[in-house]
Amino acid sequence: MIPANFFIAPLAAVDLNDVIKKSIEINADMISDLVGFQLDKGLDGEGKDLGEYANFEYKGRWSPVDLRLTGAFRQSIVPGTYKDFFEMTATDPKTEKLTLWYGDAIIDLSENAIDKTKEYIIDDMIKITEEEMVK
Repeated sequence: MIPANFFIAPLAAVDLNDVIKKSIEINADMISDLVGFQLDKGLDGEGKDLGEYANFEYKGRWSPVDLRLTGAFRQSIVPGTYKDFFEMTATDPKTEKLTLWYGDAIIDLSENAIDKTKEYIIDDMIKITEEEMVK
């Protein structure tokens, strides 16, 4: 007879927060792109419209406000991973100014993007969990 603990103990020893963190780091570029897709539509993470540009000549249009001119700000948007959570961060020097102007949610993930993030990381979570269980 094989006791149930024989199967449960290796799984119980896996730090699931660490598994999630690693999975997010593996998929960081795709997760960051989700914020860019929102901004392409002129929306923040709450679905709020970012409005219009104050000057038509700035982008050759009034909207959508996509916060892309050189690409530096959008390229700096990455998931910051911590012990038991992650949040989107941006390291570009313009970040503070842009969040003051458009709100902190410009780098947040929408509910739809969070669902997509789950889809991206699930396979890596399973793979990492399996690897951790056999150590």
